[in-house]
Amino acid sequence: MSVKKRATTATTSRARREAEEEFIAAAEAPAAESLSVEQRVSKRADGRYFGLISYRGTEEQKALIDFAAKEAGLSKQKLIEEILMPELEKRYGEKFDRV
Repeated sequence: MSVKKRATTATTSRARREAEEEFIAAAEAPAAESLSVEQRVSKRADGRYFGLISYRGTEEQKALIDFAAKEAGLSKQKLIEEILMPELEKRYGEKFDRV
């Protein structure tokens, strides 16, 4: 019976290195309590984006959002994100981090 050497792949090494780097970054990251609202919003914005909610509204509300986005020169998504996320972070961010 022969002994087979376990194959090591670059992806295994890369995954291990990435995990180590993430661990170190998390350890060195400042506590959420010491971050400003803007810093916490920015920190939470890092990561993979996906659909969160489907927002229902009236025709007037849709028209207002369309108008505001056009006036601001932003997409509707970006406009709502810039308004909603800082407010949620201010109201609930620190409490959420303690959960």
